[in-house]
Amino acid sequence: MAEQIALSTLLVSSSKLVRDVMGGQSTSDLLPKVDITIRAGVHAISFHALRHYGKALSIANKLLTKSPPNSLFLNLLCVSLSLLIVDDSELFDEQPVYKEFVVLDESVNACSKMPKTASFKGLLNACLRNFLRNKTELIRGLNIYENLSYPQWWYEKLKNSYPNTYLEVLNADKKYAPINLRINTRKISRADYLKLLSTQNIEFEEIGESGIKLSKSVNIATLPGYDEGLFSVQDIGAQNAAFQLPIKNGDYVLDACSAPGGKAAHLLERFDIDLLCMDADKERLERVKENLNRLDLLGQNVHLLEGDASLKDWWDGRKFDAILADVPCTGSGVVRRHPDIKWLRKEVDVIKTVELQRKIIINLWDMLKFGGYLLYVTCSVFKEEGELQAQYFTTKLEGIERLPSLGHIFPPKQDGFFYALFKKN
Repeated sequence: MAEQIALSTLLVSSSKLVRDVMGGQSTSDLLPKVDITIRAGVHAISFHALRHYGKALSIANKLLTKSPPNSLFLNLLCVSLSLLIVDDSELFDEQPVYKEFVVLDESVNACSKMPKTASFKGLLNACLRNFLRNKTELIRGLNIYENLSYPQWWYEKLKNSYPNTYLEVLNADKKYAPINLRINTRKISRADYLKLLSTQNIEFEEIGESGIKLSKSVNIATLPGYDEGLFSVQDIGAQNAAFQLPIKNGDYVLDACSAPGGKAAHLLERFDIDLLCMDADKERLERVKENLNRLDLLGQNVHLLEGDASLKDWWDGRKFDAILADVPCTGSGVVRRHPDIKWLRKEVDVIKTVELQRKIIINLWDMLKFGGYLLYVTCSVFKEEGELQAQYFTTKLEGIERLPSLGHIFPPKQDGFFYALFKKN
């Protein structure tokens, strides 16, 4: 039987990870550096802390009578508080849950283990005990964006854009996102794959045309048919792309910002097309190749190219029948999967991202045939990257016609996305 990892050990690594996120690094870069033996536990605790960081930080600042000794101490306090502030009504599967006395004792132990915080274990102990004595009053004193654990600018942006639904979106982002699969129908039908899941007593729900929602978290690599390429992991919101872009067998199609390749794979599963997968990042383009290889979709009709979608230096002049433009965005629609995003993004990033998106679409429009289609996609819930952007394109691009599409879609049923379909006349 494997030895249980002490909570204090997880708190040490989680506090350092959260500190580094607040310093500007992403969890995608930080988690792979964590020791494999504790990575799952650190992932669970640090993501939980990031989901509730705004709330924990506001309470921490009230508990501390002066500036914290250092950033590591502050983040250990915030991580510890995050394990104490969520009440029973907010509990759900996959959330790390510990008894209050365990959190208190193990947090002090974690404080003792780190040279930068060891001499302040008494202060940490006092802060946590003070919180437990005055929990109700401290939480009641928070303003709404602190209680929701969002930056004020983010909260106000969504409130102004969606006054009737913003709270549902913000609250959904604090929950753990379900695992959605997309069945590779080139290899197996969804009905037959469901039989494989049933033999392993894995609970599921059918979603979309070829999707499956798993009821509980699992190790993806242990699911039946992973190595054989029978499925991909893809949120149902992202699975819409292959159904929104009108293409037919034989078309020449560009996936303009392709990495990691999920949408490209879905197109290839549904159609016999000549597909150019392009991305500006060489390493991320390699992931496209790996994913298509696993699914047995990397044939002579598929071409991978390193290139910048905002430039033309990669283009050979051959125009496309259809373009999938899943452009760089703030990622504000996938916060429930990547809770570090809401702390890494700044309000000015929205402005910069909108400018880049416009540059890309204006550039790609010249490469589209007359009668061709361009699907604009972002995984953002900000109107500036969605509806307002679509309206901008309709006034700036020659021969553009906007066709019916999904527009903005929001959590909790899927990740947040925006879809706009255009035809070139």
